[in-house]
Amino acid sequence: MLKDSDVVIHLSAIDRFLLGILVASIFFEPYLPYFGGSSTPFWIFVIASVYTAVTRLQTFEKIISSYYFLAVIGFALICAFMESFHPDSDYSVITRFISMSSGMFCISVLCRNSRTVDVIMRTFILCSALNAIIIAEGTFNFLAGYSAAGFDEASRARITAFEDLTVKDYVDDVSILSSIGAILGMVTFFYEKSRLKKIFWFVTMILSTVGTLLPASRTGALVLVVGMVIFFIKTKISWKRLILPALYIAVLMYYFIPQVVWERIGSTLNFTEIREVDSRARLYTAMFTHFKDYFFDGVGMGNYWKSWAVSSGITNISTYREAKPIDRKSTRLN
Repeated sequence: MLKDSDVVIHLSAIDRFLLGILVASIFFEPYLPYFGGSSTPFWIFVIASVYTAVTRLQTFEKIISSYYFLAVIGFALICAFMESFHPDSDYSVITRFISMSSGMFCISVLCRNSRTVDVIMRTFILCSALNAIIIAEGTFNFLAGYSAAGFDEASRARITAFEDLTVKDYVDDVSILSSIGAILGMVTFFYEKSRLKKIFWFVTMILSTVGTLLPASRTGALVLVVGMVIFFIKTKISWKRLILPALYIAVLMYYFIPQVVWERIGSTLNFTEIREVDSRARLYTAMFTHFKDYFFDGVGMGNYWKSWAVSSGITNISTYREAKPIDRKSTRLN
């Protein structure tokens, strides 16, 4: 994207602090207030964009004129054009995509050397570990005391466990972020030379793994497994050094994570069971069934949620967020 001569090597403490705040605001967005209808991370990124435009103008100009940035804008415009052909057009996701991509390029302006990369990675790991503690404190006792039979009961248990938490509407997102934190924690652990620091990063990796699994998100678990497998394959570290920590984590998670979590995550392997009760399975089925009918312009975001998803049998009026949770007083205890 940039020539070597364009790269800013020396960044101030303010730059690194701003990077840390940006990463932390993304992770803890559900906990932060809204101002003027926009989230706290949005305003932080606005401030960061102005700051980088003023202090790193040359790099900023080259970033926003790069092929990567133009490709993102072009993709968003194509999506907006396709959305305009459908009734009840909804551009909120496209707008969020542009905001997210702009934030990514804003971070890339500041992230110009290995020290800034370390700031981003370690801030992300610490946020992931802290979030895992918050989730475990609010959900572990309930999940550990509940026994589920099948995907449907496990899903209802998850809704109930998270119903009083701030992140109840972002359970899968939090799990995915935690899985990335766990992967980064593993990378940092293996390449750290200090023994005390290795212990610290190993603990944060364990906590992030707990934060990934407790939400019982199949996507989060998949990201965690795939990410770690890729790391094991691509790393230059000896396999003998990898096997023992991997086995230790696997055994620890198996005995520590409640049964209801494994019930829901394991349902991924039983498509016959979940295809009638899981809206995601019905969505995938509908995608293959109707692919040829909507190949060029899609279904449309607004049209999908307003009517098409219901009429196609993918979901009903009671979506995930409106589903009736389990009465805590009538749970099936182990």
